[in-house]
Amino acid sequence: TFASIGLVTCAILAVLIATYRSHPLLKSISRNFSVLSLLGFGMLIGSSLLFTVDDPNKSVCTGRLWMPPLAVALAFSSLGAKTYRIYRIFTKTIENPMLLTDCYLLQITALVVSGVLVLLIAQYIDNPPDAATTIIEDGNTITTYHHCRFDSSWYFGIVGLLAFIVLFITKLAYDVREAPLQFNEARELGMTLYTAVIAGIIGIPMIAFFESRNEFNELQVSIGLLASLPPTIMVLIMYAGRTGYAIFGVTVAEVNEAASRKIDYTESKRTYGRGAASHSVNRDRVTVSAVRVRTSLPDGSPDITSSRSMRAKSVQGESRGLALSVGHSLRSPGTEGRSLNVTKSFDNAPRLDTDNLQPKDILGLK
Repeated sequence: TFASIGLVTCAILAVLIATYRSHPLLKSISRNFSVLSLLGFGMLIGSSLLFTVDDPNKSVCTGRLWMPPLAVALAFSSLGAKTYRIYRIFTKTIENPMLLTDCYLLQITALVVSGVLVLLIAQYIDNPPDAATTIIEDGNTITTYHHCRFDSSWYFGIVGLLAFIVLFITKLAYDVREAPLQFNEARELGMTLYTAVIAGIIGIPMIAFFESRNEFNELQVSIGLLASLPPTIMVLIMYAGRTGYAIFGVTVAEVNEAASRKIDYTESKRTYGRGAASHSVNRDRVTVSAVRVRTSLPDGSPDITSSRSMRAKSVQGESRGLALSVGHSLRSPGTEGRSLNVTKSFDNAPRLDTDNLQPKDILGLK
């Protein structure tokens, strides 16, 4: 069931990417390599069907051994190739971006897949997979299991190569996280790789546990789920959002505007000495206020209470005006209270670093 859902999902996403290939949000993420990665994930999901065969022969065992690593290599090398292009362009590590053609990136993908293929061929020559039968006698109960047998020592090299690819893609995605949203797949790639890591952390120990106990039915079910459910989640994370935008005609400007609204935030109140200050920052307006700071002096000296506030209007960090109000009240024993209030406005105030503005900076104004 999970395999069928996954294969249908990959097919639908591939058709949608091809249909809406002219939409900027799909055109900017290398649609050819997006479809190629969907092909790899589809192969991985399809390989789970091989583990439903109750009485496998040598061909089925070879397919079980070869298809999952080749599918993973194709899927992630395709994601890595298009991420590599974005990395080279936006980090300005290449003088002529036109050299990063699909043909050039396809060679990188083929190189990775070929490396995995060489290891699989070496394993096949050294110790080819074959069908095996295990008979377990438990009292009067005799259970016969048909399964595949192969040397797992070569698999460590294959898994190591695939792990290196995943780490390399993670590094590229992190380095291009500040690229324009239209080209930036860092968030989707991060969630996809996170899903792959979680699946490995849960699935690999589970497979080793069932194998050590000769529970072959549970082993095959676990491998089938691991090869079908996480890849389906990954393709949805990678492409469902952008294809949805394309279907409903959402423009790049609308996506950027929606993302910019998430910048708004509010910091909690902070206290300095015996006074309290509040600090809040949002996209359109910055307000910083100091709430009553009291300084107690020795007997006979004036008791000074000051209140200061500053408000600044800004658009994307640019200050447009500044109003500063300072009030002092001085009181000493036996005298009338006197007050001094000063208000000053600056129409052309210097630029404010509103992102890093702190209440303590305002309290220190003279």
